[in-house]
Amino acid sequence: MKIVTLLPFLLIITIFSFGSISVAHESLSSNDVLSESQLKEIFPDYNFRNAVKERVSPNEITLNNIKSLDGVFDATNEKISDLKGISTLENIDSFIFWNNNIKTIPNEILLLNDLDYINIANNYITTDNILNLLSRKGVKINYDLNFIDSNKNQYLLEAKYKNLSISKNESIDLRKVIEKNIDNYYKYWEVSTEIPKDLDLVVYIEDKNIVSENDMIITGKNKGTTVVKIGLNNKNLNQIANISITVD
Repeated sequence: MKIVTLLPFLLIITIFSFGSISVAHESLSSNDVLSESQLKEIFPDYNFRNAVKERVSPNEITLNNIKSLDGVFDATNEKISDLKGISTLENIDSFIFWNNNIKTIPNEILLLNDLDYINIANNYITTDNILNLLSRKGVKINYDLNFIDSNKNQYLLEAKYKNLSISKNESIDLRKVIEKNIDNYYKYWEVSTEIPKDLDLVVYIEDKNIVSENDMIITGKNKGTTVVKIGLNNKNLNQIANISITVD
C-alpha cells in the first residue's frame, strides 16, 4: 500500500486520541493470556471483542497473537456498534464490517499503516471525515448504504407515517414507525429497511406536555398535537425523521 504523509494537524489528532489505548496496553504483557476484563479494556464492544476472540485460539488470546492476526478480518452481520481497539489489529490489511450498527469510525484507525481496504457498507455512519483521511492514505473504502449527506447511494432516516393519532396513555414504539430508505441504489441484493432494536437513537419532542418518551416508547399524556423528531445523533439535522403525533 502506498504510504503518504499526512498533514501536521492529523498527527496532533492521533497523539491525543490514542492515549487511552497505550495506557491500557502498558500494563499488559505481550505474551500473557488476557482476561475478559483486559480484553474489554481494549475492545469495549462485546460483539467486536467476540469477533476478535473467534479468530484467536481460545487458550492463546495474548496481545501478541491479536496483533499478529493478518489478512482479511470479516465481521459481517456481527451487530458491532463500536470499533474502539481496532488499531490493535495492526497487521490486518482488509476489514469487512458490512451490515453492522456502527455509527462512528474511531480516529485510531488511521494508525493502521497496513490497511488497504475496508467495507463498512450498510451501517449508520453520518460523517465522512475519517473516511476521507483513510482515502488519502490510499485505503479503498466501500461506504455505500450509510447516512452520509455528501455521497450518493446513502440511506435516509424516514418515518413510515408522517401523522399518527394515539389516545391518552396509549404507547407506540418509535422503532416500528421509522425506517431506512434509499431511492437511487443499484441493488445487487435485497436491502432491509428495518432499524435494529439495539441501535441508540436521539429523540426530540417539541411539546413534552402532550407526549412523553422513554427508551423510544412514546406515550400520550394530554390532548393536542406535537412533532417528534428521531435522529442518529443531535448534530446531523438532515438525517432526522419527523412525525406529527396527535393525542385525542
